[in-house]
Amino acid sequence: MSDETTVWMAIALFLIAVLALGYSGVSSTRTLPGYQLANRRLAGSVAGLSAGGSDASWWLVLLLPAAAYASGLQAAWIPIGLLLGAWFAWTYVAPRLRSYAPVAGEAITLPTFIGRRTHDRSHLLRAVAALLILVLLTVYLAAGLQIGGAFFAASFGTGDLLGLLAVAAVITVAVLFGGFRGVANLHVLLALLVAGALVLVGTRAVDELGGWDTTTQLVTSVHPGAMSLAAGGVGAGLLTALAWALGYVGQPHLLVRMMALRSPRAARAARRTVLLWMVVAFAGAVLVGLTTLAYFEQSWRPLNRPEDGVARLAELLFSPFFGAVLTTGVLAAIMGTVASQLLLCSSALVEDLYRLATRSQVPHRRHVALSRLAVLVVAASATWLAHRGLLPALDLVTLAWAGFAVAFAPIVLLTLFWRGTTSWGALAGLASGVVSILLWVRTGIDQALHELVPAFALTLLIVVLVSRLTQGAGDQVATEFAEMTDRLPRPGLLSRAGTRLAARAATTLSAAAAAAFPAPSTEAGADHEPTR
Repeated sequence: MSDETTVWMAIALFLIAVLALGYSGVSSTRTLPGYQLANRRLAGSVAGLSAGGSDASWWLVLLLPAAAYASGLQAAWIPIGLLLGAWFAWTYVAPRLRSYAPVAGEAITLPTFIGRRTHDRSHLLRAVAALLILVLLTVYLAAGLQIGGAFFAASFGTGDLLGLLAVAAVITVAVLFGGFRGVANLHVLLALLVAGALVLVGTRAVDELGGWDTTTQLVTSVHPGAMSLAAGGVGAGLLTALAWALGYVGQPHLLVRMMALRSPRAARAARRTVLLWMVVAFAGAVLVGLTTLAYFEQSWRPLNRPEDGVARLAELLFSPFFGAVLTTGVLAAIMGTVASQLLLCSSALVEDLYRLATRSQVPHRRHVALSRLAVLVVAASATWLAHRGLLPALDLVTLAWAGFAVAFAPIVLLTLFWRGTTSWGALAGLASGVVSILLWVRTGIDQALHELVPAFALTLLIVVLVSRLTQGAGDQVATEFAEMTDRLPRPGLLSRAGTRLAARAATTLSAAAAAAFPAPSTEAGADHEPTR
């Protein structure tokens, strides 16, 4: 059997597995909550791996190893920040969001939750949030398809168009039939494949180089400061970590997995699973970057692009079949994120825009059919954009990630921990978050400070100030807030301390705003600290 045949066998098995796991969720797609949220029956471990699989994307398997190749262990500040953000989100945000979503009119999307939580009678907040998600995720989706298609073509010897169509078709079919449950099942395989591929490639390269000591010697001979986490300065590293930690809380594809948990208590299992996966995957990605530097800098084999480190090492260090299987780990990371974004775009179109515009009360089956139609429309549009190259630069895609973080993270935190958040405050926060981060990057005020940090603080302040100046549904929110806290599992000592700290921070910020901007008299009781 030729090497080319074994490679195609590996990729065929991978694509068949993707289709099979996507189809495995078809039984849960009879209703719209089932298609879009798996009927809130996701086990904690599956939700954790699904969060990892949906967030892996090309940055983990391509950009993080390349960053470690260029700057050594300094690249680890990004994973450190994401680990802190994930721990906070799954410890404090997930149980509250899972408890609050059913109270807020059985919300199944993030815009619906925010709109119903703040009792937005104009529905403007929900529509703007949905449009923001749709636009930014379409950028992500098209960029992911373009990168996935190009990687498929380069790795398996196809044309660029065939690679793009193969990736787009397989993911579209999997999402079309399986819905949220199928995508979550698919993420389990993809997350395990990504982490396994990174660790296996990295450890095999270390062994090939003669062990860890020899590897570090080779790395430091090329890049003297590569093995120091503080080489670029501890302060700068901590600010980078803080920015990525703040960003984690605002990603819609992660928040929706918290809403899909079978119970608030399941957030604990999800937290343990996702943190373990992140540690393994991040360590593997950084290891691949370091071993790529050591392997190719003392070798006759050229490496034109550090982003190709995983694929090149897999090709050189393993048999053709197993090397192809490991190479699909890169493809798996890209496809996992694309699948999640495609489903979220469908949700924004059908649940948040179509149903809002038509006030449709047709049966769930009609909405499921419309959701599948939306999947096809979005997939076709993103594929066309990817093929035509009508995409912003990759740094603008990164800016879209930051836009999610700044626009949604402060709003989500305040709606969960402070009863005084109003719909106009949240709407002002959405606008100020996007505008502030664009202005920060456009003007280049301080490139040493990540734009996420000041933009996050500004958005938080804007939401509180505008909420103080506008009237909210005080009594209704207080009743729903109490019902939400009653649904929460009994927290541990650390969780109680963190929850009180977050609640007091929100109350202190509100009190400071109240001193300068007195609240309307109808907003009584909005600043009371949560009971739990």
